[in-house]
Amino acid sequence: IAGKVNGDESTPPMKFKDRDAEERSVRMIRMNCVDFAEICQQQGIDAYPTLRMYKADGTFSVYEGKRDEAEIIRWIERLLKMKSYGWSNDHETFEKGCNAKGRLIVPRVPGHLELMTGGGDQNLNTRM
Repeated sequence: IAGKVNGDESTPPMKFKDRDAEERSVRMIRMNCVDFAEICQQQGIDAYPTLRMYKADGTFSVYEGKRDEAEIIRWIERLLKMKSYGWSNDHETFEKGCNAKGRLIVPRVPGHLELMTGGGDQNLNTRM
């Protein structure tokens, strides 16, 4: 799919319309987490393959659907058309999210605790 989205010597990159009907390119990259384990750990990548769409401000959304070319392309199209998915270079023009405060008390048991924000969007500030 990366070859189709990025284009190659014989085909141009795909263009996707954003919320203002402007055509945008999306660049897909692949990282080998065996060779670059430290970077993957810093980025919180613990499952393979992981597909993420990064915004200009460094936040990202994680793809959680079927590993199907058509589904992935629809996901890209949906993200680019979302109002909250901005293309601005000025971080102040991005919409503000909510702030959550409080405590969570969980009994110590085997397993793990997973906190998620809505819609599979992984923009949770871990310093809360």
